[in-house]
Amino acid sequence: MKSKLPRVTEIMRAAGLYSGMVHIPEIYLEIGRATHKACELLDLCDLDEASLDPTIIGRVEGYRRFLAEMQPEIEAVEQEVTHPVLLYVGHLDRIITIDGRRGVLDIKGPSHDPSTGIQLAAYQHALEPAPAYRWSLHLGDGTYKLIPHTDRDDWPAFRAALTLHQWRKNHA
Repeated sequence: MKSKLPRVTEIMRAAGLYSGMVHIPEIYLEIGRATHKACELLDLCDLDEASLDPTIIGRVEGYRRFLAEMQPEIEAVEQEVTHPVLLYVGHLDRIITIDGRRGVLDIKGPSHDPSTGIQLAAYQHALEPAPAYRWSLHLGDGTYKLIPHTDRDDWPAFRAALTLHQWRKNHA
């Protein structure tokens, strides 16, 4: 029987890499899921505006503003990725190109967690060829903030977390 591959977020959570975001109330998780789905449907030109929950309208407007102002070329939407050698799986939000720069993009709420760069590095390295850039897009009430992630320690940090995860699995 084939074992289930570990997920990027599972690996990071087990290593304690989510600073302050361990116990997120369910309502915020629901808002995040609804926002992701609405943005996905918007990208696929299949969003029913009348069906939007009022709690996410501002975030969807922020995403629309991002699309209008940054004009990204969207290559992939909500894609499952698997690293072929290190054997982990993740769910990246977008592969995009902005001004000729190809990268991975993660859609977030308005707050910023430094561990996002580590998460994006894991997604980035699961792709072949690996895109050169990593961004998180923080959506607020009709606003957005695009944050580049350039810390060279993000990928080694994820590799360390993955090694620790594998060690624990083998010695539990």
